[in-house]
Amino acid sequence: MRTNLICFATVVALTAAFVAVNGCAAPPVDASAVDATTEALKRPEGPLPWRERELLAAAWWRWAFELPDATHHPFVDQTGADCMVGQNDRNNPVRFLVGSLDATPVTRRCTIPPMKKLFFPLITYWADNVGVNPPYSAADNQAYVTDSVNAVTGLRLEIDGRVVGAKPSDFASARAATQLTYVVPDTADNFYRALFQIDFSGPVTPPTLGPTFVDGYWISLPPLSAGRHTIHFTASTEKGLSQDVTYELTVAGDHR
Repeated sequence: MRTNLICFATVVALTAAFVAVNGCAAPPVDASAVDATTEALKRPEGPLPWRERELLAAAWWRWAFELPDATHHPFVDQTGADCMVGQNDRNNPVRFLVGSLDATPVTRRCTIPPMKKLFFPLITYWADNVGVNPPYSAADNQAYVTDSVNAVTGLRLEIDGRVVGAKPSDFASARAATQLTYVVPDTADNFYRALFQIDFSGPVTPPTLGPTFVDGYWISLPPLSAGRHTIHFTASTEKGLSQDVTYELTVAGDHR
């Protein structure tokens, strides 16, 4: 399948909306996370070494494809109730955030454990041959994701109200492309059946269905301090696609 109509751009705002309700003071800026991310984007290799970013991008997509019940998939989560679905491993140092399937603004409220990095795409595309007949060549699928990300016209990221980047060139070092294989579980509401009405389950592997090619701009944030934080980012393309997702995140305290 190709994301020719849908771009999975994660456009996230982690806000302190409780302030307006409770009259509390706004949370402090997590300057260390802001400064670390801003400086990392200036390095040629970006926020992560190339290989580590490619591995995490593949893991992000594999996690998204392999969730057994896509009626509770983070892509279609409207409230934040499902933001941590499939992320229960306490020993995993990373938590994933996601976008949505269309441009309708979404607000999600979510609590994440302490001392976890956040990894997410500002925008990402995938292409393989699930639901495609006759199949595209591997070269065509790879070209599709490359051309789609080349068509990105707008990117912006803010952390706790401070602008980290405001245009695609600011995130050039955060771009990464890779390929992967995955296995769709044979459940009634898997990724393809629930979200795209494609009756499919099983492995997506070469030479017929895969490999799956992905490309995008990927952000890795260091662990945020306990409390509430604001992260906001947007993405748009020359094809008129855009995303606007809000996460009101609470980082739990470290109770060690």
